[in-house]
Amino acid sequence: MVTIPFQGAKNALCWNRSLKGDFSEIAKKVVCNGNIASISPKELFAVQLSEEGNLASEMLLCNLKLLEDYGAAPLNVIENYERDEDVPLLPTDVYSFHVDRSPVPTATFLCTYFGAASDFFAKRTSNTKRLVPEIRA
Repeated sequence: MVTIPFQGAKNALCWNRSLKGDFSEIAKKVVCNGNIASISPKELFAVQLSEEGNLASEMLLCNLKLLEDYGAAPLNVIENYERDEDVPLLPTDVYSFHVDRSPVPTATFLCTYFGAASDFFAKRTSNTKRLVPEIRA
C-alpha cells in the first residue's frame, strides 16, 4: 500500500480487507482513560480475550509491527470524539464531514477494525457549506 503513488487528484488509498476475529471484544475490554487512548502491545497482551478476540489481537499486533517498521505509530483506541457544541450550524468536529489533508503521501493511516469506517470522496463531488445559500444567509 505504501508503494502506490498518488496520481492526479488522488490523495488517499483504501484497502478493504476481510479480518478474522472479534475486534469489538477488544474495544469493549480495553480501558480507555478519556476519549482516545494509545494501547501498547503489553497492554493488549494483558487483556483476557476469547479465541476470536485473540485472533483480532494477533491481527492488531501484526499491523502495529508493520506500521512501526514503516515509522508510523501508535495504535489508538478511540472511544468517541468530542462533539462540537459551540457552533451547531457549522460544526468543526469529526462527526461532521470534514477535510483531512496530508502534504506527504501515505503519512497518515486510518485503520478501522470495529465500527463505522471513514468515508472518502472526491473533492469535486463535495459541497462547501459556506457556498450553500441557506447557510450563508
